[in-house]
Amino acid sequence: MSNDGIVCPTCGGAGRLYTRADLDAAVKGATSVNPVKVSERGWPGHFICADRCLYRRNTLIEYGDKRIIVSTVGDMRGQDGKLSTIGHERYYETAAFWAALNDGYWDADTSRRVDFDAEWGVRAEAVSALPDDVDEVANLMHEKVVSELSEKLLRGLLAEAPDDTHTDRPLQSRIQRRGAGAGRSCPPPPGDAC
Repeated sequence: MSNDGIVCPTCGGAGRLYTRADLDAAVKGATSVNPVKVSERGWPGHFICADRCLYRRNTLIEYGDKRIIVSTVGDMRGQDGKLSTIGHERYYETAAFWAALNDGYWDADTSRRVDFDAEWGVRAEAVSALPDDVDEVANLMHEKVVSELSEKLLRGLLAEAPDDTHTDRPLQSRIQRRGAGAGRSCPPPPGDAC
């Protein structure tokens, strides 16, 4: 890795994806100077059909006793192997949630969203309209959300949502982390099953 670029933690450093200038505001680890800790994790953080997505990022942001999950998924494939949308004309999306401890892991509590201002979707009317570097676009989108929420935590601008609506959290977390297939309710594309 060169000193002027950041390498994708998802691909293990296969190449430079964006410049350090793009990510100057992103916080990468807790220190005595910067108390925000950011950790990349190896499972998707949201989206019931994430096991069909070839692109998955899950970042845990920790500041004091507050924890937020930023999750980006995309490049979803149907059983025919073709790229399909994950929403209306949307091929990638980023979401953020307050975290809750489940089975020893801090997972996304999908009932408690965290709002942010940064772009959250990669949209196109057709696959052919997606940029050639769409994974890089998704990485930058994810990092901008991590940066924004880290900054808001540092400035005290985020108040944690009440921890009183947990109807889907334990099952959702286990499905995401372990890739369980039973009981999913993703609306499949015609002729496909999630």
